[in-house]
Amino acid sequence: MKYLWIGLGISVLGTLLSLFIWGLDKMYLITACISAILILLCTIFSGSLATGDRMRANYATETSEDRLNRDRFTTKCFFAAIPNIVIAGILYFLSFKGII
Repeated sequence: MKYLWIGLGISVLGTLLSLFIWGLDKMYLITACISAILILLCTIFSGSLATGDRMRANYATETSEDRLNRDRFTTKCFFAAIPNIVIAGILYFLSFKGII
């Protein structure tokens, strides 16, 4: 739950920074980039981009504590990315419809 609030804070800061840099038209850009970076980190650290033989080698050489730490980091990045994706989607939809 803590990382949802951290992600929300990052999203608000990114939205305000985008507002000052590009204006109302592109308020979603920095927030969308932050969420893309966090999702990319999730996929890299979860090991889902590795091939089967690399996954087997990683599984054989890492300890259960290392695996647990990697899974925790992946979960934290994912929970921080959720508010960023939601805020970026809402802002994009509102700017696409011409509401803001």
